[in-house]
Amino acid sequence: MKRSIILLFLVPILLVISCVSAEKALEKGKYKDAVWKALGKLEKKPKDSNAKKTLKLAYPLFVNKYEEDIEEIARKRDQLKWEKVLGKYEEMEEVYQKIRDIPTARRAVEAVSFSREIYDTKEKVLEARYELGEELLATGDRDDARKAYDHFEYILKQQDVYKDAYEKLEEAREAATLFVAIAPIRTPSFRLESSIVAFENELVEQLRDKNRDDFIRFVDPGNRYGVPVEEIDHVVELRFYDFLMGNTQDREQTFTRTRDDVATTEVQIGDSTVVTPIIVEAEVHCYTREIRSSGRLELEIIENRNGRREERERFDATHTYNDTWGYFDGDSRALNPEDRGCLERRNPPPLPREEELFTEVSIPLFDQTVDFLERYYRKY
Repeated sequence: MKRSIILLFLVPILLVISCVSAEKALEKGKYKDAVWKALGKLEKKPKDSNAKKTLKLAYPLFVNKYEEDIEEIARKRDQLKWEKVLGKYEEMEEVYQKIRDIPTARRAVEAVSFSREIYDTKEKVLEARYELGEELLATGDRDDARKAYDHFEYILKQQDVYKDAYEKLEEAREAATLFVAIAPIRTPSFRLESSIVAFENELVEQLRDKNRDDFIRFVDPGNRYGVPVEEIDHVVELRFYDFLMGNTQDREQTFTRTRDDVATTEVQIGDSTVVTPIIVEAEVHCYTREIRSSGRLELEIIENRNGRREERERFDATHTYNDTWGYFDGDSRALNPEDRGCLERRNPPPLPREEELFTEVSIPLFDQTVDFLERYYRKY
């Protein structure tokens, strides 16, 4: 109840403040603020005479001021000036629509719609963007082509079909794109050739996926998409070396297992029967094989047109292959649960092939290469 009483007192006070602030804004030459504050007052209190008076005085001054601003902007040589003009017209149209929504405001002033001016100015905006895009594209500079792409993209967002803007957009995309070729990787071993090819293909595919929307295009070693050699900007050369495959170490561990809780036996001593535990034993032989492999990948980025090396980086990786096997002598009931791992196989497994070890080592090298190229080409 107290809250309702407070609100009853506050509402008139707020309305008075609103009206005073509208008049103050008018006195300070802030015509747009005066118009909006007067409209806000009339929306809450349609019969407010001060608000109607302020609106009648402020609205024509607001429109006149904006029209003067538009004339001044239009005289400038800024190619994107029409977007500023459009913003002015849209602000005046917003006021017009608001006045139409408030009956007392609509009767108080004769508001003017600027829908036609907005339509015409939008056409000028698109035309200016199109001309600017063409000028930038004509320079042959990659950075200018990127800017041209933004202009044609803006046009197509505003209007699905505009002259040949879509064709210009694709032309700008092509001119702005940096073509990066992944050179065939030098193979450390003939046996690893198929693994190297798989590495190359996966590298290009992942780089393509990550940069699908950017102005970087990675070309695979076979150049399946037929990018002309003269359009290649950078060549990424990769070389595997210092590969050590199969530093093998076998270790044997022997464990004696004893348990006395698996069964019992009864022994007759005189007139008494004594229950005693049966002790079971086993000797476990566990073998562990560890194969350590390592390798290095060297990466160089070469400027295709002049052969200059732009960047050089090296990546290292290791992989440890582990396997176990074993056997036991004695009673299986003596075995511990942890013995099961080495007892799954009685004989040593076959050694992994060199291609398998290379693949394991190449995985971290692959990740490091992708991360590096991602970071490096982010600046483009």
